[in-house]
Amino acid sequence: MADVNVTLNALRSTAGALTGATLVLHDISREKKVHATMTRYMAKEFAERVLTSGYAPATASVEVATVLFSDIRRFTTITEALAPQATVNMLNEYFGEMAGLVQRYGGALDKYIGDAVMAVFGTATPGAADADNAVSAAIEMIRQLGQLNLRRVGRGAQPIEISIGLATGEMAAGSVGSPDRMDYTVIGDSVNLAARLQGANQHYGTTILVAGATAERLASTFRLRRIDLVRVKGKETATEIFEVLDHFPEESLSMFKDAVPLFEEGVRLYRGRNWPGALTQFSAVLKIFPNDSPSWVYTDRCLYYRDHPPGDAWDGVWNMQTK
Repeated sequence: MADVNVTLNALRSTAGALTGATLVLHDISREKKVHATMTRYMAKEFAERVLTSGYAPATASVEVATVLFSDIRRFTTITEALAPQATVNMLNEYFGEMAGLVQRYGGALDKYIGDAVMAVFGTATPGAADADNAVSAAIEMIRQLGQLNLRRVGRGAQPIEISIGLATGEMAAGSVGSPDRMDYTVIGDSVNLAARLQGANQHYGTTILVAGATAERLASTFRLRRIDLVRVKGKETATEIFEVLDHFPEESLSMFKDAVPLFEEGVRLYRGRNWPGALTQFSAVLKIFPNDSPSWVYTDRCLYYRDHPPGDAWDGVWNMQTK
């Protein structure tokens, strides 16, 4: 069965009388097949731009958007005992769950990088809710992963843990590569920052970290905790980063109600070089959450600075040395 476009045109005499008609059938089966194939290998929004541009590279556009990076923790450890096909099956199951959530919240899947997912919210159809949609997608990814892990554990497989970083800012969206091989993607400082924040979760023991610019754009009420003021490798400007808490169970969220003000007061005292006062605050948090990793991170810092006070140039910024 073929897919066709049908065009019917009337034929008229010079006097305007109807004398006949022409019927044109245009077989578009190949075009539909190409479109369907491309949307399987790149985001639908990106595929539309590439197909519209024809053979010419798609023109780059500069948009304010939010980028989401997620990565599987200890991926090598999980897969070292698996056969290659089993690893592919695991990734396909995982990506299938995550891709649907990204698209449900209006995001475009930019690419898969090994076990990582890169998604963009706002380059195809920018809107005021892009940052909210990206954070909502991240929260649902963690929740959905919990359901996926129940199924995995039920069949004897190891559970999967992921970490997510989000950043918002100007970025260029367009074709990148050589004349023989092009890739449609987004490029900008915020893309790099999102990737760095995804990795920073390992340092802080967190799951979802967002940049200050993303937090500032949120219109919905999310539960955020101010974590740190950081300077990523290769950048001079520091940025506030926040932990998203909404993926935690309700019983934990009710406890965070008391813990977050104590933690943020501890951060304020830490930046003011009041190490004993900061330690008191973080100790109070740890009485509520004994395994709160960010509080342990700050406890270690305060103990170090108490015994080795920083110089006058210290500005409270934590320099991230790893990419």
